[in-house]
Amino acid sequence: MGRRARDARRKARLGDPAHKGLGLRTVLCGYDADPVGDRAARGLETQDPKVRRMRPNGGKDWNEILRKRKDAAGPDRT
Repeated sequence: MGRRARDARRKARLGDPAHKGLGLRTVLCGYDADPVGDRAARGLETQDPKVRRMRPNGGKDWNEILRKRKDAAGPDRT
């Protein structure tokens, strides 16, 4: 195992968010729209002020919303 892989594993064990040190201005999290997802998002937001929650409205998760949009658009015309 290389040094970078060892460092990544060590950081993960210590609870360091994976995005830290990448120079990102904003990190978007898209957890499910339920109590578990809400707690997970709050946990990330308290660890790093760059984290912004994108809570899905109109469905439990983002995949459900995307499927609804595709269904509303009609049959695929490719």
